[in-house]
Amino acid sequence: QDPGTQADPNLIGWLGGATVQGYLPGIGKHHSVELRGSYQQQYAPRDTSGFLPFNSYLFSSPFFSTLRGYGYSATEQFLLGSFRYHLPVLYPDLALWHLAYIQRVSLTGFFDYGYFTTGIGEETFTFSQSSAGLDINLDVNGMRYLPRFNVGLRAGYALDATEEPFFIGVLVDGIPIQTFNFLK
Repeated sequence: QDPGTQADPNLIGWLGGATVQGYLPGIGKHHSVELRGSYQQQYAPRDTSGFLPFNSYLFSSPFFSTLRGYGYSATEQFLLGSFRYHLPVLYPDLALWHLAYIQRVSLTGFFDYGYFTTGIGEETFTFSQSSAGLDINLDVNGMRYLPRFNVGLRAGYALDATEEPFFIGVLVDGIPIQTFNFLK
């Protein structure tokens, strides 16, 4: 018997996953290749007809990797492969009064591929999604403080999206703060 979740003991299910990440040298000086693979599995018990009863819960927690340009998909299995190529473009050493000091401008090209599996009734459905794009990043020291942070813009294309495949976003330390999807 599954004890349920802490928030509601009548809801039952679980979520687990793992991520492996590695780095390789790139073609030029200070270039790098980042490879990442993630796997996520979740369980929600089904009734005798194969459907999720009202107290089964598919998690919508995006703590594990998601594909850039897509929303989180609450599926039973998720496999993600990601490729990123990082390269510096410019070292401006530019002081903007006493507010900010821009150390470096860099580019990151990326490609993501995700494979999803989920079931409805007795049927099992699989689908895949992929996206590609480019991040433009600035390494900045704010107000003459030593800690450096990264701000940037992301532009990409969700290769399997049918309605809003283009996306742009604002990044802080590589984390998307806001993403906008729009039409072709």
